[in-house]
Amino acid sequence: MIKLFAANKLTLHLDATDITKFITNNSSHSTLHIGYTEKYTQEAINTEFLGLQIDNHLDWKNDIEQMVP
Repeated sequence: MIKLFAANKLTLHLDATDITKFITNNSSHSTLHIGYTEKYTQEAINTEFLGLQIDNHLDWKNDIEQMVP
């Protein structure tokens, strides 16, 4: 990953990056620890992706709640 970013002159901004692990309702949840140069990002339960609010179960509840008002 580091080589890919360096070759393409990209920078990873962990403060502005959401990581969501999609899981099923009956699976156990384990926390993701993803980092670079001793900085780690937090795992997001809810995130916005392509203008939609989704959670780690791919549920539409958050998106609907924001659209209703």
